[in-house]
Amino acid sequence: MASSDSVTTCLSSAVHYVICKLGFEKKEIYDIDNIVSENGEVHWQAITEHVHYLEPVTVTEEYLDHIFYMDVLRIFIGSPYGLNLRNVLWHGFASPQEIPVKYADCVILLLPQLEVGLRLLFTTANKCPNRLLTAESSVFYTTFDEVHLVIKPLMNCASCYRSRFHPISRLKKQVLECMKSIHSWHELPTVSEEHIQTIKGLEGSTEASTLVLMMTEILTQLLQYLPCNCYISDDLMSTVATESHICTLYSPRPVLEVLVVLRKISTQCHQVSEQVIASIKSRYQQWTEKTLRSRQRHNYLRMLNSIKFLSPVLRLILVLITLELVNVHLVCKKNPSDYHQYVKFLKSVLQYAENLVTYTSPEKNKWDETVQLTNKALIKIRKFSDGKLTLIQSVK
Repeated sequence: MASSDSVTTCLSSAVHYVICKLGFEKKEIYDIDNIVSENGEVHWQAITEHVHYLEPVTVTEEYLDHIFYMDVLRIFIGSPYGLNLRNVLWHGFASPQEIPVKYADCVILLLPQLEVGLRLLFTTANKCPNRLLTAESSVFYTTFDEVHLVIKPLMNCASCYRSRFHPISRLKKQVLECMKSIHSWHELPTVSEEHIQTIKGLEGSTEASTLVLMMTEILTQLLQYLPCNCYISDDLMSTVATESHICTLYSPRPVLEVLVVLRKISTQCHQVSEQVIASIKSRYQQWTEKTLRSRQRHNYLRMLNSIKFLSPVLRLILVLITLELVNVHLVCKKNPSDYHQYVKFLKSVLQYAENLVTYTSPEKNKWDETVQLTNKALIKIRKFSDGKLTLIQSVK
């Protein structure tokens, strides 16, 4: 395979000069410090170097601002008579060594979205939706003033943009769906608590209350890192999952790796919830129809005892996922050793969730074993929280 050094350009000499050299000769105005001073004053002389053709016109700051935006759009997107850097890179006319990598990524990935947005606003303004996918401009035109009217709503749309399929967005949706599933547990029909306490062998069990107490301690510890007007609840997680804006424009590798683990944890928690719901419905029906054998009845009652702490522990994990998600980009500030330790912790939580899926499955029904399993998992979570190693704890 040929190396990038051996690839020759497809650009004409004139286009090559405009793209790769023009403007870079003026070193004295290339630095942003020479365009905007430390106190915020704009050095208009430096900017107006590229609009000297407007000398017959009185160049006001407002007019120059408009011209600047027009030039940017003409250079990067078109018309067909403009430079159209988007097409130059998109169709591979420039060789790899001619264009800086980050610049190429920006043009290839971001400008097509800007182009589509402008097309949509153009076709809406001119009432020609059938022209959305075409580039011809032989009939319709947009005046200079209309361009600026179009840009402003486009900027507003961009500021409200939310990705639907980014791992962050998908994780938010997963958390909400899992919360809804767990919230439905209390609506399921079950044997009364008084009846459970009369069953020989189940009386006086304090395991569930001990685990719930440990969860409360962990939640209380996390609570101090939230804003003063916030508290941990389903409403908090719902608000974070629907309203919080987490940057999705660029996600470094560590962020994506953490998101992968968090999404797997959420998936496993949701599966546990669905399995519990199915088991409760099925066993209750068999209980009322009196078709359960003695061993099955005891197993059913153990399940009812286990869900007393399974519901809170799943909620705790969802809270942890939500808080870490909000601060997920802080993982990039961890040194390699701390990052490795952090991912190892998340994977231990994932392992716990996967084991819960196995133990709560209809084939296993190992409800007693979930007690010890949950106890070990909570000890790990509390130890990690005590060390202030979570992302939410690194905010302050």
